[in-house]
Amino acid sequence: TGQAPKVIRRNTDYFQEVYHYIKNSEVFDNGWNQKFYMPDIKVFDLGDVVTADVDELVEDVESITAKIYEKQGFSLLLGGEHTVTIPAFHMFQANYKDVAYVQIDSHMDFGKYSDTYGMFYRGAVSRRISEYLEDDYTRMFWVGLSDYTSAAQIEDLKSKNGNIYSIYDIRVHGIEKVVEDIVQKLSNYKCVYVSLDADVLDPSCFPGVSGPPLYG
Repeated sequence: TGQAPKVIRRNTDYFQEVYHYIKNSEVFDNGWNQKFYMPDIKVFDLGDVVTADVDELVEDVESITAKIYEKQGFSLLLGGEHTVTIPAFHMFQANYKDVAYVQIDSHMDFGKYSDTYGMFYRGAVSRRISEYLEDDYTRMFWVGLSDYTSAAQIEDLKSKNGNIYSIYDIRVHGIEKVVEDIVQKLSNYKCVYVSLDADVLDPSCFPGVSGPPLYG
C-alpha cells in the first residue's frame, strides 16, 4: 500500500495528457454510448504524506486537509493506508456540518484499540469516525462487507440504526436496489464523506491489498 500513490500517478499520466485536449468540450463516451461535458477542473497534487509514525501521520493529514477546506477546496486522498481516513474525516466534519460517512470496504474496521498501533490504525477507522459523530450510527454506512466480524458487533450496530449492506445483501437485492436505498437515505444530509477501500473488490480482480477477503 505504501507504493500505491506512485503507481496511481504512473497509471494516470495518460489521462492527464488526454484531458488537456478534451477539457471545456462535449465528449462522446463510446463505452457508455452517451455524450457529456468535460469541464475544466483545477487539480493540484500536494504530494505524499511520508511518515512511519502514526501520530505524526494524523497530525500531518489534519493540517493539510484543514488548509484545503480553508480555501474552499475539495480533498481527494489516494492510495496508502486506510488510517488516513480518520484525520481527513475529522477535518471534513469540522468544516462541513450535517455530514454522513460511507465506507465501501470488505471489513467493518470497528476495532477499539491495538496493542501495536494504539487508537489510530486501519482496523479502527469507523470506530474513530463514530466517536467524531457522537455515536450517531444513522449517519454511518458500511457497504460491501464480506469478511468475518463479531456477530454481537453487527447486531449492536443494527439495533442502533447503523446502515449495513453486505456482499450478501448486494447479491440478494442487486446492486441497483442497494445503491438506490443508500442514495435515498443520504439525501437527508448536506455533505457526505466517502471512503473506498480497494479490498472490497474480489482478490481475483484486485489482489494487491493488505487484507484480501473472500468474495467481494
